[in-house]
Amino acid sequence: MKSETRYEHSPYFLIPASSASLCGVLCSVLIFFVGCSSRPPDIPLPPTLVLAVSEQHIVVIPPVVRLYRAPDLSAPIAMHQRRGDVALIVRFNGDSQWVEIETELGLGWIQAQDIEVFRSRQQADNRRRTLIGAGDHQ
Repeated sequence: MKSETRYEHSPYFLIPASSASLCGVLCSVLIFFVGCSSRPPDIPLPPTLVLAVSEQHIVVIPPVVRLYRAPDLSAPIAMHQRRGDVALIVRFNGDSQWVEIETELGLGWIQAQDIEVFRSRQQADNRRRTLIGAGDHQ
């Protein structure tokens, strides 16, 4: 009886079935070593220009709050803010319990529980007007 050779079909050519698994193993080894070769050099890229920056603003809610020099109640007090004061958010601390803000007088950390955050200065100013009413503020 004559032996019959089976062929595996590939999109590009026919491979005898007996060597198809060997081919697969060799290709895998080749890909592994080529993939593990030395890393290509880093290509320096020009700086990316930011076309739009979304600035968030806060409005102070309590009548008076302390701003600290660091996000800690034991840190030195930097200044005070009053209800309705609007400031720009610089950043949040790691657990978002504190927010660093930029006021007309400088930078300071405020507790997140004492503020409301807004996407625009206009929204913050609108909220400020509702908080201060007729004369609660300067």
